[in-house]
Amino acid sequence: MSDPAVVRQVRTGDLWRVVARSLLLQALFNRERMQGQGLAYALRPVARRLAGREGEAGWLARHLGCFNTHPVFAAYALGVVARLEDDRAGGVDLPEDAVARAKSALGPALAAVGDPLFWSTLRPLAAVIGVLWAVQGSAYGPLVFWFLYNVPHAMVRTRGVFAGYGMGLAVAGERMRIGLDRLRGALRLIGVLVAAALVDTLAGSQVAGGRWGGALWVLGGLAVGLAWSERRRVPAGALGIAVIGVALAWATLAR
Repeated sequence: MSDPAVVRQVRTGDLWRVVARSLLLQALFNRERMQGQGLAYALRPVARRLAGREGEAGWLARHLGCFNTHPVFAAYALGVVARLEDDRAGGVDLPEDAVARAKSALGPALAAVGDPLFWSTLRPLAAVIGVLWAVQGSAYGPLVFWFLYNVPHAMVRTRGVFAGYGMGLAVAGERMRIGLDRLRGALRLIGVLVAAALVDTLAGSQVAGGRWGGALWVLGGLAVGLAWSERRRVPAGALGIAVIGVALAWATLAR
């Protein structure tokens, strides 16, 4: 762990530039180095601060190796690398391969929380809500989808760089994983309920318009299906669609 008495060289403005450059993390994605070149590009403001114009090229060359993780959660890795490099420049006794080992450990760990949260949960949820707005006759459906996905995306990119720099390797601890798992569970529940509303709208049902018995069956069935899927490792989407179909059929026949 780095010494808190070390004088930091990296400035807040440098970290903001890292955040901006992280948007191009995958611009040079390839099979050999994956996100490695994008990582080096995003870290260039740190390289300029720590190594100057003369040593910048050599500094960046150490970060051109293979690196791969979730593109949004890569922000945490960028912050941690900036912190470790700043520590080394400040005289902290770190092994030469400390930064490389940190990147190797952070890549899979961040992907393990980022992929399910963004690809499997947030993106489908934002899409369903956007479509729900659109089928209700609103022209803002696409904007709703863009907003719901990109605001959390921007927040994680920004917080990731600053939190990674501020906390170092401790940022990827058990507390972060538990918190993100809880968030993902809440978003999945919201997503299933919104999907029920969308299916209800597309089916022309009146469950939400006063058919409270049908609504309770839908919500209860969804809750049971979601709980079962979490315990039995069955995809929530498959169970959710089945439960919604049965509940809507019951509601239609009950009218």
